[in-house]
Order: sequence, then C-alpha cells, then structure tokens
Amino acid sequence: MIISHERRFIFLKTRKTAGSSIELFLLDQLGPGDVVGTKSYCRNDTGRWNPLREIQRHPIGPELRLTVTQWCRGERYYEHMPAWRARERVGHEIWSSYYKFCFERDPWDKVVSFYWWRTRDMSDPPDFETFVRTTPRLSAWDQYTIDGELAVDFVGRYENLEQDLSQVLDRVGISAPVELEHEKSSYRRGEPEFSTSLDAYVAHLFRHEIDRFGYPNRSLEVGT
Repeated sequence: MIISHERRFIFLKTRKTAGSSIELFLLDQLGPGDVVGTKSYCRNDTGRWNPLREIQRHPIGPELRLTVTQWCRGERYYEHMPAWRARERVGHEIWSSYYKFCFERDPWDKVVSFYWWRTRDMSDPPDFETFVRTTPRLSAWDQYTIDGELAVDFVGRYENLEQDLSQVLDRVGISAPVELEHEKSSYRRGEPEFSTSLDAYVAHLFRHEIDRFGYPNRSLEVGT
C-alpha cells in the first residue's frame, strides 16, 4: 500500500490487479515523508500506533493475533493491508480526508491469473478447479470495503488500467504519463477450462464484485 501525505492519497494494493506495477510507477511521484508498505520497497512503514480500535473490532482470533504481533514488532503498514486496518493505523482524520483508490479485475480472469502465479514454482501443482475451490482470499472485496460498504473513493478496472490510473493521477495532481511495467504477466501459460459447477462457484465467491461493478456472470451464460 501507499500513503502519500504530499499528494493526500491512499492506494490499497489488491492482488492480481497490476498492483506491483502501479506501485513502481508511483514511487517516483512520492515525497520523503510518504509511506510505502510492500515486500520490496519499504519507506516510513514502521512504528507504533494505538491498537485499541483493532482489538475492540476483533477481540479474539487470527485478526487479534496479527494486530498484537505487528504492534510488538512495530510493523505498522504492510502489503495488501485491508481498509479497516489502514483506517485505524493512519487515523480517521487522514483516512476521511485523503483520496483512496484501488483496482479490481474480472473474477474469472483473476482466478486464472492467481492459479498461474501461485503454482509457478510447483513441480506437481493442483489442477485448476481444486486450486480455485481450496485457495482462500481470492476475492478482495473485504480489502476495500468496511462492514460491506465501499471504503474507497474510486475502484479502477484492471481491464482499463492505464485509462483509469490516468483518471486517478489527474485527481491527485500527478502529471506524469502512465507507463507501467507488467512484472508478473509472463507467468500465465494458458487458459484453464471452467466446469459448469466451477463457474457457479466463482460467481458466488465474487458475487459482490459482480453486483457492484457489473462484471458478466458467466454462470448465467451457460446454455444460452
């Protein structure tokens, strides 16, 4: 994720939506006090925060353990941080006043991209349908919503990546032309088949994205 205090924006990095490419592009547009919380490019991402709200929100379970562990280590911001954590750690005043954006992708295309990326180094990878049915967090809906409500100001489309990113740049006052390096696109090695039941599973898994953003529901096209 990126928090630019100079440009007053917050970028929530969702998986398989060219997030790494967007981050690399934005790095040259940031000020010295801006936050970058990624695995490869970290800046101003450490420090303590008041964990009380997070603990009240999730008083038991894995979310609580993550809050406590990160607070003890001073790991304030991190890659793929969900909106609700980002809001608590950056503070409600900044969260409500900064321009917040992320990107989304067609669900069927996303799960194919996930499959090739996650299995790229496996000598004996699972078949595609097994992977999709057993892999958690394929949907990013909970990352950019809070209590089921959209928590960002703009959700760009991976399918219109450069056009939508240009719209964001205009909004935050960045005039640089959009030139993205698609780092991970070379891992895709084909188009796996979707069974009728898998189409229905993906449609249910991504039902919120389909309803909100109008992605075609392939499970309804079977037999038409």
